[in-house]
Amino acid sequence: MIHNDLYYFDLKINGQTIDVLENDLDFQIHDSVNCFYNNAILNFNDVSGSLREFLLFSEGVEYELSFGFKDNFLRCKYTVDSDDTKEQTKLGTISLPTKLNLVNSFFKKEEIKSEAYNKKISEIVSDIFSSENFKKNIETTSSKAIWYRPLQTQKEFIEMLCKKANPYGENTPYYCFFNCDNSFNFVSYENMLNQQEVTTLYQFPQADSGINLSTVYEIKEFKQGSLKTKPYWNRRVFSRDVSTGEYKETICKMSDYPKKSNYSIPIIFDNRTITGYIDTGNEEDKTYNTAMINYGLKNTFFLERFVVTTIFNPNLMSGKKINLETKYSPNLVDLEKANYISGEYLIEDCIHIWDNKARRATTQIIIGRKFAKIPSDYKIKKGLINV
Repeated sequence: MIHNDLYYFDLKINGQTIDVLENDLDFQIHDSVNCFYNNAILNFNDVSGSLREFLLFSEGVEYELSFGFKDNFLRCKYTVDSDDTKEQTKLGTISLPTKLNLVNSFFKKEEIKSEAYNKKISEIVSDIFSSENFKKNIETTSSKAIWYRPLQTQKEFIEMLCKKANPYGENTPYYCFFNCDNSFNFVSYENMLNQQEVTTLYQFPQADSGINLSTVYEIKEFKQGSLKTKPYWNRRVFSRDVSTGEYKETICKMSDYPKKSNYSIPIIFDNRTITGYIDTGNEEDKTYNTAMINYGLKNTFFLERFVVTTIFNPNLMSGKKINLETKYSPNLVDLEKANYISGEYLIEDCIHIWDNKARRATTQIIIGRKFAKIPSDYKIKKGLINV
């Protein structure tokens, strides 16, 4: 279905194309670097009650949703997880407006197994998905080791491996997640940081361009706050030497990972103060101990966040990097580039929304960063954590 000669929309249920009236459906499709599965919410009016009568809201039913532009759209298969209903709209019928909660269709293929591997973690993840035809972005990990999968599903096993994986030559932890285009990612934070930006978003219209895919509708700040992140700012690290039984102690600063130079962390803090600790256990495998330390630092990788709303843009997905250009007004009249706020950000969370009432498609992303370049003439820079 094409709406207003602009948007392409197609819905298949168990492989069969379903004609849905434009007034009968709203939806959201969502992915996040912090969630293994992408998911979707479909809001059906179902005035006739026929979709429910023919069991199309049953758990396990497969939905394939395609949405975007005619030459650039997102397509993914989902399975029904659950549904929520509102009061009936027509007396004497089962016309129940329904919110259908969907999850990536690989969820149906999860099964509990016990297995052992003697491979690199990246090779194990590739083996698990070897029979799947979706796109895979799996970053190579360090040396191979013996890994056990004790009565775990594929998701549980991969999430466990994710906490223990180390990339070659880097110290950042891994993320494992599906995107809304049905691609799977097993990549490090450093890998995501080093990729090319997919776009530049402007908080102000560009000259002679009007409103386009790069224009920001709305922006607001969104932070976790120190109560959640402070335990990871400066940690004391304990490990035990298995040959002597002696405990070792080191310090892990949040500015240590990933390695950056000439950047600042937007926190005023005396880095001699210990704010937390971690016990990595026996020091049998230093790669594993390092992975445990770095995995906890995930809580500091998106210290500074913004919620940004744009026109629907299928190129925006979690794990992608964007550049943000914004301005401020020093005298409430003139506009100047906001040199600190502007810069590179990673997309941590992404929701694509079709609003039937407004007849509008938008994309809402949460973007974040840990480090930023702060102009040298900003007086506050001296008090920040500078690396």
